[in-house]
Amino acid sequence: MKIALLDTHPATAQATRSILVQAGFSCVIHTARTTLLRALPEDGADAVLIAAALPDDAMADIVRQLRQMHAHLPILVIAAPNAIPPIREAFAAGADDCCALDAPDCLLARLVAHQQRHQREQALAPSVVELGPYLLDRSAGCAYLHGVHIALTPKQFAVAWLLFATPGEPVGRDRLEKIVWGHVRGPSSRALDVIVSRLRRDMQLTAENGARLAGVHSVGYCLYVDGAGTAPDDLPAPPCGLDGPVLITGARAPAWQAAASSH
Repeated sequence: MKIALLDTHPATAQATRSILVQAGFSCVIHTARTTLLRALPEDGADAVLIAAALPDDAMADIVRQLRQMHAHLPILVIAAPNAIPPIREAFAAGADDCCALDAPDCLLARLVAHQQRHQREQALAPSVVELGPYLLDRSAGCAYLHGVHIALTPKQFAVAWLLFATPGEPVGRDRLEKIVWGHVRGPSSRALDVIVSRLRRDMQLTAENGARLAGVHSVGYCLYVDGAGTAPDDLPAPPCGLDGPVLITGARAPAWQAAASSH
């Protein structure tokens, strides 16, 4: 289980990381909200752990931004035992759990519980995703538009499945490349852009079908399908040729982008 830890204090961050690593978890430390928000789409973290002592950021605001970006990601807060008001605000903003700062055994137990819950949900996860006129069957590796089979390569389907499984949420380039090739290909590679360009064409991801696949500047890609997630009306059309990142601008830019660029 991979944990993204937000803690502005290096000493406590390293201490928390040591506890997690010794228990068999993987942990990446972030010392600022900005780096956490930018890294999450690519890191593929299974949960976020937020330390309460954040001098320049309100805990509830960070939780709220994370929840806007990642609707299903477990968010846990580490707080002092007497920090009742911020804990209450964090839960109201969308936090899933809370643990006392001086109770590492409790923290590990709660993380294990969330991991087990996630594994059960994965086991029960449907093998079919249906969004708008599109249907993807993971077990068969097939995609359909209005009931008509779409011929996709295995690499195309792998990218399509992840995007359709997380509509309205940005998916990092590194995460997509790891799923398709098993490793990150590096910033000079255009292989992923070629797959995405052909995916737009072959799946007809157009306004006529209520679907838009946008590049997200410095992050990766995000899929919008009518009725699943929120797509801005002024989403720019992709450039001709290979489809590089497109920064969504304007008053109706998605919440996740506003959060990532606000600091």
